[in-house]
Amino acid sequence: MIRLLYFSTAAYSVTKETVAEIVEQATAANSVHNITGALAYNGRNFCQLLEGEETAVRRLVANI
Repeated sequence: MIRLLYFSTAAYSVTKETVAEIVEQATAANSVHNITGALAYNGRNFCQLLEGEETAVRRLVANI
């Protein structure tokens, strides 16, 4: 198992609705790969924690 924490800055076009859609889609996709974690968004920046099997988490991060 690996745990990865990262921070990123959202594009100006990202809205709260966009973030809600991302969370919904990511939750469904991540559960298939046994990836869990948390996402925080302050209106400008994201902080995300991902946990799971190392190969699956690294593949996800490469896609993000």
